[in-house]
Amino acid sequence: MGFAIPISDARPIIDELINKGYISRPSLGIWGVVIDEGLAWENRLPQGIFIRQVVEGGAADKAGLGPNDIIIGVNEAEIKTFEDLSNNLKQFKPGDEIILAIYRQGKNIKVPLTLGEKGQE
Repeated sequence: MGFAIPISDARPIIDELINKGYISRPSLGIWGVVIDEGLAWENRLPQGIFIRQVVEGGAADKAGLGPNDIIIGVNEAEIKTFEDLSNNLKQFKPGDEIILAIYRQGKNIKVPLTLGEKGQE
């Protein structure tokens, strides 16, 4: 069995490997835990990614995010799990600006964030 992908899909990856030696991936620069449906209900919080820590000098730090913030959306997409977050961030590259929907101290706010590069923060 063989597989083929169009060169138009492969070319950007090949060029990045040649130029950088690795594939660049976007990063928020956070450590967090999922607030699932049960935890959300018990604590009267929204489902999302609870930020436990931000990487000093990383994208989240530069955007003013901090511990106890809860990521509930990226641009207009709802975020409830790390899978949601990862799948959403795949469409962006380091340096792109996104808008995070954050739950902070009982309020929903929008925070612009310029994505960092995974492994470079």
